[in-house]
Amino acid sequence: MKLMHWGVFKKELLDIFRDWRALIFTAAISILVGPIILLMIANTLAAFESRSELRIVLVQGLEHSPSLRIHLQRETATIIEAPNDYEAQLKRGALQDPVLIVPPKFEQKWRHGEPAELTMMTNSANAKITANTNRLKRWLSAFVNERSIIENSMQITAMGANELVSIQEHDIASLRAQTSKVFGMIPYFLILACLYSVWSGAVDTTFGEKERRTLEILQSSPNPMYAIVCAKWLAVWLVGSVLVMVAAWSFVPAQHVMAGETLKSMLAYGPEEALYMTVALIPLTAIFAGLLMFAGAVANTSKQAQGSATAIMLMATLFPLAGHIDPSEETWVHDLMPIIAQHRMMGRILEGEMPTLTSVCLACLVAILLTGLLLKMVTDRLATQSHRHSKA
Repeated sequence: MKLMHWGVFKKELLDIFRDWRALIFTAAISILVGPIILLMIANTLAAFESRSELRIVLVQGLEHSPSLRIHLQRETATIIEAPNDYEAQLKRGALQDPVLIVPPKFEQKWRHGEPAELTMMTNSANAKITANTNRLKRWLSAFVNERSIIENSMQITAMGANELVSIQEHDIASLRAQTSKVFGMIPYFLILACLYSVWSGAVDTTFGEKERRTLEILQSSPNPMYAIVCAKWLAVWLVGSVLVMVAAWSFVPAQHVMAGETLKSMLAYGPEEALYMTVALIPLTAIFAGLLMFAGAVANTSKQAQGSATAIMLMATLFPLAGHIDPSEETWVHDLMPIIAQHRMMGRILEGEMPTLTSVCLACLVAILLTGLLLKMVTDRLATQSHRHSKA
């Protein structure tokens, strides 16, 4: 019995090493995942650290307070005039620092014993802005304390500067934008739902049929190969779309059974959000179906098919993670990148900003072009394999 077990062990081990391409592919994925994520985080932190070393302060109206300018210069701050549309840029993440607003006659007011107010425009939905806001608060607190000591020592006012100067923080992030960070896992879940809904069907309809030799029967039919591939893809895509639709709409009843009224009001996921989520995910389901069919078509063994599917799953996980770690100003390029475009679109839906017709049409156009290219590659691959079998 022991010898039989040892023989089975050697046989399985040889089978694993015999398919060396699948082994190398799987090993590369397993080994490189950790370093890739680590490098992504390290690069993001390095960029954040280099920016923090610049000690940037975005200000509007600093000419109204020369003493504040002198104080910021002593703090070795880099003073930059804030753009006129700073509120819109803060909202979309184009600015990575809060904006300090100094009102007219600020310095004259507190010098004459009148209350004066400084305003900080922030966006709590952006982690970088929040970190830089804390630094600006420390500088302003030091400025107020310094002026308080000066005023009290000169006995110019009966009230100290601590009582005269107030710092108001105005957060432009909406309630839903703030709470979307709590439920930020929903877009990740739905993207993986797109992948899992077509995983088995797409791989089985290509590699599975090659392994069972049933694909040769279809290839002997009078139908062209491209029509056969498109019919297979359509069946996989329709089933996957139904499953994705159910996944997107499942959050509506789930929200009503959540514990705690606060969480229910924070999420605000209703039929409109579910509908837009479905519209955003159906094009991505089409791409995943074509991509997995191509993975099954190029695979010669089950291990290769599993390795390719694992790589696609890794891509579906890392792409939105990259955008989440290092959020930057959105450009038209992001709308052309599958997975990232859908992830951003679903994030905006959770924040209460429904996608425009242009963004939906662009996502559909990219999905059609990319899926058509993938199906063409699947057709060529299967046709080549069929030609080899016929010659043999």
